Amino acid sequence: MRINKNKINKIVIKVGTNLLTTDDSQFHAEKVELICSQIIELQKNNKQIVLISSGAIALGKRKVNITEKIMGIELKQATAAIGQTLLISEWNKVFNKSKVITAQALLSRNDFINSTSSKNAKNALLKLLELNIITIINENDVVSTEEIENSIIGDNDNLSALVAKLIDADLLIILTDQDGLYDKNPNKSDDSKLLTEIRDINNEILNAAESTTNKHGTGGMATKIQAANLAIEAGIHVVIANGNEKNIVHKIINNEKIGTHFLPKDN
Repeated sequence: MRINKNKINKIVIKVGTNLLTTDDSQFHAEKVELICSQIIELQKNNKQIVLISSGAIALGKRKVNITEKIMGIELKQATAAIGQTLLISEWNKVFNKSKVITAQALLSRNDFINSTSSKNAKNALLKLLELNIITIINENDVVSTEEIENSIIGDNDNLSALVAKLIDADLLIILTDQDGLYDKNPNKSDDSKLLTEIRDINNEILNAAESTTNKHGTGGMATKIQAANLAIEAGIHVVIANGNEKNIVHKIINNEKIGTHFLPKDN
């Protein structure tokens, strides 16, 4: 089942911390500009976009001059709160250059579990899409510690899938610093091969998704596969691809052979 860009109208794009920040946890303005320009072009072509952005903790750590890995939950919550203001400010700065209006939404797991909260979140997000506004979403780490404790639900990969399901998206794009899912960890195996199309997430696929957490990100390929599984079960196309690739979003929309494409289940 190929991606038909004429039938792809509602798109969720998740951008990982490693793409948004440099090695010393500064905001990577050049990469963000490239991502924004592609989102703006999609919007001009009548596509509705929701953006899931990581990076708050990394930016917060730099702001208060913390270089070592944070172990305490309270300090992680504090740096997330500090960094979130920086994160949304940087995104706004770039989008404002093109006079694109943005909105911010901080969501937690309870917002998807509670029926009233879920309905309210859905209604708000759909109205923002109707108004042609780019909503930038992140996990609400100050009140929801699942992400920074690395639980199965608490990460922005799974959050992006939950948002995609909530708004009935057609496509979920997860941008990372990897080319996609390999049959083996490419950092450890020279003979690893990129898996370009996946129809079923079985044990073999799960085993291939070896965790790749580092000093910045809270997830890894394992959480991306969890997210892909959630989305394809809801009939949503999912592509995991390298956000460093030039015009990566356009290439995905135009159905070029790039990244790993997870085919949606027939519901």
